[in-house]
Amino acid sequence: MIEIEKRLILNKNEIAKILKGAKFLHTKILKNTYYDDKNFSFIKKGIWLRLRNNKYEIKIGNKAKNLQTAQNIEINGAKNIKKFLKISHSQSISQYIKNNLKPLLSYIIHRKTYIKNNITITVDCVKYKEYSTDVVEIEKLVQNKSQIKKAEQEILNFIKKHNIKIKEAPGKMIGYFKKQRPKLYKIWLNK
Repeated sequence: MIEIEKRLILNKNEIAKILKGAKFLHTKILKNTYYDDKNFSFIKKGIWLRLRNNKYEIKIGNKAKNLQTAQNIEINGAKNIKKFLKISHSQSISQYIKNNLKPLLSYIIHRKTYIKNNITITVDCVKYKEYSTDVVEIEKLVQNKSQIKKAEQEILNFIKKHNIKIKEAPGKMIGYFKKQRPKLYKIWLNK
């Protein structure tokens, strides 16, 4: 699965404008812990291994520069994650993490999800230990790379149709690193 998204910082009026006529889907609380090794090998490759609400997930960011949207490959399910990380069949993901990795960051997201015109809208309140921030994501999931351009154009047209001035928000990890852990932000920048 490939996630195509535009992360935005919007004021309350802009959020209301985008949500007008949208169908509310659900509210979720997402507890996230991200992991990496002592050399930050995952960050250097644009890979995020996380435990979200007791399920492991991997996101791999597109390394191309000058993209108009964030494009992440998502890997879910223990079998797929173990294959990607080259973990032996006899070892669990938890054992692998315990033996090889360390926690990088934990935070909680209070998420409200909506759908409008086949576009998913998430309104996230992200709570880090040190501070909180709000991020709106306009996104679509596609099955393969041939669908990326169309999904990206649909997202950009959706934003334009709602006359929203684009104030981009960095990814949740990157925004945190930039503010709180500049060494890791610099490592990520140089990936």
